[in-house]
Amino acid sequence: MIIYLLALPLFVVALGDDPRCQERYLVDDHCDSGPGEREFLYTYDKQTEKCVGAESCGPETRRLLFSTQEECIKKCNVKGQEIEDVEVPLEDRQIEKERK
Repeated sequence: MIIYLLALPLFVVALGDDPRCQERYLVDDHCDSGPGEREFLYTYDKQTEKCVGAESCGPETRRLLFSTQEECIKKCNVKGQEIEDVEVPLEDRQIEKERK
């Protein structure tokens, strides 16, 4: 009985893991190089243990990413990373200007 009580918190923690923290999203694996809607979001990089910027190319890829760097840091339990002002790629800035 005591073993079950000790194992329960581990089971609960495992259930709470966000799948977006398990594998780094690479835009080339999900998006083609053609024109289309791109959005700058965030992914967790297990190698560097940091949240980094990534491009989304539609609703399917948007669900694989975090909306903000802060959300990524909290969900993936990143230690020691400050929320940074990330420079949006030039192409994305040009697209945003064209939309306005």
